[in-house]
Amino acid sequence: MRIIIASGTNCGNDRDINQDSFLVRQMHIDRHRVVSAILCDGMGGTYRGEVASASVVKSFDRWIDNYLVGMIRENVSRDELRKSWKVWLDDISGKLYRLGDQKGRTGTTAVILLVIDELYFILNVGDSRVYRFSKSQSVQITEDQTMFSRDIRNGKITAEKAAQMTGANTLLQAVGTTPVCVPDLYAGRITEPTVFMMCSDGFRNMISMQEFKEAFVPDAFQNKLQMKMKIEDMIELNRKRGEKDNISAILVKAF
Repeated sequence: MRIIIASGTNCGNDRDINQDSFLVRQMHIDRHRVVSAILCDGMGGTYRGEVASASVVKSFDRWIDNYLVGMIRENVSRDELRKSWKVWLDDISGKLYRLGDQKGRTGTTAVILLVIDELYFILNVGDSRVYRFSKSQSVQITEDQTMFSRDIRNGKITAEKAAQMTGANTLLQAVGTTPVCVPDLYAGRITEPTVFMMCSDGFRNMISMQEFKEAFVPDAFQNKLQMKMKIEDMIELNRKRGEKDNISAILVKAF
């Protein structure tokens, strides 16, 4: 399996500080090809959301070196991986929560993509997202942990109605707003050329799913430059449509 990775970010039209943080690492561990990616969107209106997002990214980077490498070499199970993720997540969320007690509430979303050979694993807290685009299927993998999404799942409102509603789409969870988090976890197998797209909400607020499907067809990308240019095109489209929030995305093509 081959991997191509690109990323991009922008403050948006109405922000002086970029509170999004992300990291992508590609490694060979013994015979395994591994990609580890995390994207965090610091919560606006809280104490230094950019500190929260950067802290989670740095902590995840340490988790990779301290735990992931060894687990892959020992061929640990999916359950062991998920347990390790949960321990790490509760640790960093507790630290940010205690920081918030001292200096004011702080928090961040967090979405993680881990690819080990043909397998992928995803962790999500908040409303940053992971999409999957392939010839046979284009889907949003993660579900937003928000009030609107919860009400849609419970049948209280329709997706169309939610799209028309004004007011904040309140997060139900974020890393650092509580001592522990309950992440959503996803896993699957890559069976055909696939583009994973990770993004903060600023990257997808102004873009339709149909536009994403047309933009991120796997066959359209033969190298990193093409992927990078497409991200920049989509960032500029968001800005032209008036996106005020920070705008960030990561593309991972596996084929």
